[in-house]
Amino acid sequence: MAEVPMITITGSTVPAAWESTNVQVWSYGMTEMLTGLGKPTKESSVLILIENPGEDPRIHKHFKDNISDLVVDLVEFFSPIFTTTCETSLKLLVEKPNTKVVYVNTELCHRSSRLKSMWLRLTDTMLSMNTHWTYQDGFIHAFNDLYVTTYLHRLLALKLSEQLDREITLGRYIAFVDSYYIPGDSFTEIANFLNWIKITKFNDRVLPEVFFKEITQLDLKL
Repeated sequence: MAEVPMITITGSTVPAAWESTNVQVWSYGMTEMLTGLGKPTKESSVLILIENPGEDPRIHKHFKDNISDLVVDLVEFFSPIFTTTCETSLKLLVEKPNTKVVYVNTELCHRSSRLKSMWLRLTDTMLSMNTHWTYQDGFIHAFNDLYVTTYLHRLLALKLSEQLDREITLGRYIAFVDSYYIPGDSFTEIANFLNWIKITKFNDRVLPEVFFKEITQLDLKL
């Protein structure tokens, strides 16, 4: 039996990393029947490195007509109980200078069935984030998960800047996913998606975050 591959993807921004991940998993993932999905599925373990998680472009046009789903995910993610545990983690970084790495309790997050852990790493001027996921559907969960957690990443850096009275910039963001898959129901969709990639330039497939903010008027804070 073939071994599930491990694929590493590096992208400059959220949509670039998400797009590359789906291309790589489709090209090099293992084809298998996953329990409960009923159709052949492309699957791989993946490590996604986003070099500039807070920079534009932040939105992929593939989701242009599903912005409402992204709003729902953001609002659910930033529940009062979870933002409280995030603030507790920030307090630890601020009050104990020797504490450089902090674990965030993701059991209080509505994504807890998939989001196994979240770690923050603070240097003098930079905050990096690691997340670990049990699984992601490339065309259902993955983009929103990346967008929402990097949104949080940026808010945490801003909050730390205020509390430490110095600028804390965004470091790299890493997502490790045990099972990143493209289900059989999405095979036609990804075939169209790959053709779209071939005939268009990257800048024509993405949008700045202001597009999201203008439509939703959403401005979440910790």
